[in-house]
Amino acid sequence: YGGFGIERLSPGGQLDSGSNDMALGFKFHLMSESSPLPEIALNVHSSLPIAPAGRTSGRTDPDFRFMMAHSLPADISIGYNLGVAWATAEETPGDRDTMAVAEYTLTVGKGLMDSLGCFVELFGDAAFHGGPPTTSLDGGFTFAVLPNLQLDAAGGLGLSASADDWFAGLGVSVRLPN
Repeated sequence: YGGFGIERLSPGGQLDSGSNDMALGFKFHLMSESSPLPEIALNVHSSLPIAPAGRTSGRTDPDFRFMMAHSLPADISIGYNLGVAWATAEETPGDRDTMAVAEYTLTVGKGLMDSLGCFVELFGDAAFHGGPPTTSLDGGFTFAVLPNLQLDAAGGLGLSASADDWFAGLGVSVRLPN
């Protein structure tokens, strides 16, 4: 996975844009959907600190998520994830610390055509060390270029004071053969 992000920073209202750290991840299928039980997968990532100064954590920051999904009629799906991420932050200049945060998402997706879909997602995190929780809302489109290659574009806004005011991103997913 990789991305390019643009976000409006508070309170100055200046735009900050550029490449963020890249992330490499794998998703492992654990269980198929069987009513009433959801499909379950485990998603494991780690960031790769390759972004320029000011946009990189300078460390590899791992995370994992249990991903669950239910299929509904009319090519609609509901997904929800729960996980933990370790994020590096600079509390004071020169003082970096890695902290664990609980993460969650709730997504509703809809297939529009064979290769095109859309989604709306509520997501956020809460630090185990007691920092302010973040909550954001985004939406976007997915496009299956090939059966094993998907592109996505999303944009959204922060719903809590600690979240980015707004953001946009692009992504690429590749499915490896069994």
